[in-house]
Amino acid sequence: MRQSLSGFSTRAIAERRQISFETVRAHKKHICPKLGVNSQSELFVLFYETGAHEGA
Repeated sequence: MRQSLSGFSTRAIAERRQISFETVRAHKKHICPKLGVNSQSELFVLFYETGAHEGA
């Protein structure tokens, strides 16, 4: 998720990690509901509200 929080698109993450676009998409699809977010912007809010960025 760190790369998503850095603003990378799904395609860019796949290219940087040398994995398929569909793999990244599947991971995002499963992780976001577990975190209770529906979008990348909600993920940013969660990240900053919890103070998780302070240890990153």
